[in-house]
Amino acid sequence: MNIILNLSKSIINTYSTILFSDKYIVGLLILLSTLVEPRTGITGILGTIIALVVARLLNFEDWNSKSGLLAFNSMLVSLGVGFYMPNQLIGSLEYWLALVSGSLIALLLFIALNYLTTTYLRMPSMSLSFSVVAILLSFFMMRVGQFLVSQEREAIINIMPTSSNMINFYLKSLGSIFFQPYILAGILVLIALILTSRIGFILTMMGFYLSYFLVNRFNLTDFQDIGLYQISYTSFNLMLIAMSIGGVFLIPSLRSYLIAIFACFLGFITSYAMQFLFENYYVAPYAFPMNLTVIFIIIALRMRLQNKNPYIADFGVMLPEENLKFYFSRIKRFYDGGGPQFYLPFTGEWTITQGNHGEITHKEQWAYAWDFEIKDKEGYQAKNDGKVVTDYFCYNKPVLSSAGGWVVNLADGIADNPVGQINTRERWGNFIVLNHGYGLYSMYCHLKKGSLKFKNGEWVAKGAKLGVVGNSGRSAVPHLHFNIQYGAEPGSVTVKSFLINFKKKADDYMFKAYDIPKKDDIVSPLFPVNYLQDVLHLKVDDEAVYEVEAYGKKFTEKWKVDVNLYGSFFIKSDRNASLEFSVYDGIFNVLNFTGNKKSALHGLALSLCRLPLYKDEELNWNDYPPYSILANPTLESTLLFLQSIFKFSKLEYKAKSTPTKDNVTTSFKNNFSVLNKSISSYSGKITLKELTGFTDIEILNKDNKTVIKANLRMD
Repeated sequence: MNIILNLSKSIINTYSTILFSDKYIVGLLILLSTLVEPRTGITGILGTIIALVVARLLNFEDWNSKSGLLAFNSMLVSLGVGFYMPNQLIGSLEYWLALVSGSLIALLLFIALNYLTTTYLRMPSMSLSFSVVAILLSFFMMRVGQFLVSQEREAIINIMPTSSNMINFYLKSLGSIFFQPYILAGILVLIALILTSRIGFILTMMGFYLSYFLVNRFNLTDFQDIGLYQISYTSFNLMLIAMSIGGVFLIPSLRSYLIAIFACFLGFITSYAMQFLFENYYVAPYAFPMNLTVIFIIIALRMRLQNKNPYIADFGVMLPEENLKFYFSRIKRFYDGGGPQFYLPFTGEWTITQGNHGEITHKEQWAYAWDFEIKDKEGYQAKNDGKVVTDYFCYNKPVLSSAGGWVVNLADGIADNPVGQINTRERWGNFIVLNHGYGLYSMYCHLKKGSLKFKNGEWVAKGAKLGVVGNSGRSAVPHLHFNIQYGAEPGSVTVKSFLINFKKKADDYMFKAYDIPKKDDIVSPLFPVNYLQDVLHLKVDDEAVYEVEAYGKKFTEKWKVDVNLYGSFFIKSDRNASLEFSVYDGIFNVLNFTGNKKSALHGLALSLCRLPLYKDEELNWNDYPPYSILANPTLESTLLFLQSIFKFSKLEYKAKSTPTKDNVTTSFKNNFSVLNKSISSYSGKITLKELTGFTDIEILNKDNKTVIKANLRMD
């Protein structure tokens, strides 16, 4: 019974997969749309069942699997068989031959192609299997004289629509994706699309109107007045291209929309070129133009020096809204600057004496580098007037690996220069270069003779001691030169890079999640608390109970920590609220909040979007928290979509932690503004005790009135 139930769910998921969705309601709506013309829809269901059963018999999937991913290409091929097979052949040997062979070949080809494209192109093969099999099957059946174009069909779509029937044409184009070019089918697909993605709906409209404009601009019509071409393959290909490029494979932004427009022009040319190529054979291009265009565009964009705006969604195939949410809650917060990110290669406080594009040697191809020295409180870099190298505070200090890698180049036999002299022949002095993969190397220069701890080919863990600071090479006074570069040889082209998880000292300490520090900045690494989840009491199955007063109501609230299949951590409240968080490299981050905002858990989301735990001194930091801490899912999607086009709003968070003997209290303020006008703001504080976790939470609204107050119950 469970097998049949799971198989039924897999059938529904097969249909929803076409719109990149996993919602049952979406799958049901699309399945119903294919039954507007029953014989086509039933053929599609039969082909789907064949593919799912065979996939399980051949152990490609378990019988308990509910996924429909492997079968969606087979489903599309089967719909095509049902749509194009002449009435008199329905149920015949020719019908079953086309249905079974088409479904199974599409299944196996998808598995093979998807392995190749994900391995070598880093993207799914989409419906490429369907397009290839449908074209080959059409040619074969035409050759044996059995697979006939259904000329008895009514002319379904006028490929040259007028403005008076634009809506009908759009709906028929939506239905055509599933071989149902009818208004009712289009309405059902439209509902499914809107339920799945509002951004996707807008992008399909963009693709449709581009198709309409181009067809009319070039005065193009179909090649023959037969049923085959009454499906507007150009129209639905452009609709799928716009959605795939504009919001699925690229994170939605103004640039992704512009690239989607360009991709639609390319898809238009490809679609009509393929129609012309197959004209004499009465064979359609199906979704081949869409697949070729999307793969071409995404592979080309992968060749850029950096994955920046428009960002390729390398974290998986998700809907446009989910891509935007991921961007604003993760990429913008942790990686918005792009580029490689490395840790400081030392301990303690160091001063940058020459930064990127420095005035001495950090120029041209060597511009992206730092020189570090240690200075005392008065700003001196040495004692005793710095006459000898041992007078310098940084001399003989350990140099640490900024990331794990393999040693690929080094020099360790060059004597230190006397103070004030330089060695231009061996300008890099004693150095070591580590290979971190992806064509990135880190280089550490001017080290002390005989201090290197590793040899070529050895693996070096992050934070391992590489050697000590010296004064070799082009170095008048002891200092550490550090840069990221594209090659293993000293002097290779340097790479713009970011340093992460460090403190910058001015009047007080400011935590930087990632930044490019400049000359005269005093920086030091923020060493992570490896047991932070223990300190915060946020291990799996940890529980806490709070006495809460929120918005005039008093109640008891219980939290429990959980983890899902994908390794994401959640705090779940019995007040119908859930908070997704991460503890990465000793930093606590709120990633998403859903549910009841009149809860203590929402107070945690507001007050502690990020926590770099530091117990030695006061620490300040800023953050751009996820919109979900203030907005419900519908409003959040709207805000994110508008934000992807122009920066009209901002959600900022500022915090300061003050450690005492027994606890750390963090005071905060977050502010949501639209067009630089404050709309909503909260302030308050939260207290952390190492033995008990979060003990006290107090949230004040814009009018400085307490709206949430929670105290940990000590049972």
